[in-house]
Amino acid sequence: MTTSDPQLYAAVGRLEGKIDVLLSNQSRFDKRLDDQDNRITALETNQTKQGGILQGAHLIAAGIASVVAFVLPYLKGFIGL
Repeated sequence: MTTSDPQLYAAVGRLEGKIDVLLSNQSRFDKRLDDQDNRITALETNQTKQGGILQGAHLIAAGIASVVAFVLPYLKGFIGL
């Protein structure tokens, strides 16, 4: 084969075309992966916020129960029960 062989140029052209398709697909998959990462991050952030709110509610409920348990004996004595 010589450097001016048309088959060589055709083969190189086909390889270039295939590489372009591969790069295009890779770029598309990278974008999808970034989109999925953003969605997962948003879901995890939301779940963390909800967990914090729930823990805060449990803390408040436990505080109220503690206060009631502490004050109830005094109220019983005060009321005469």
